[in-house]
Amino acid sequence: MRRKTSGPPAFATFPVGLTAFALYRGLDPALSMASQRIVEVTTSHNLSVIPLFVLMGSQINRARISGDLFEFS
Repeated sequence: MRRKTSGPPAFATFPVGLTAFALYRGLDPALSMASQRIVEVTTSHNLSVIPLFVLMGSQINRARISGDLFEFS
């Protein structure tokens, strides 16, 4: 029987890495590093492309251009 995963691997590896870093350097530097890393990842300009791409696809679909593009190709 195959087991289902309950979530992305980041939710499992983050607490392990945070705990190891806290044991190695201390709790305050570990929490500071974790908060900085979370802000860096969530404010990355690379990730802003994904919702814009989905928005563009939605607008193309609503304007009925997608069928024309499919027939053209």
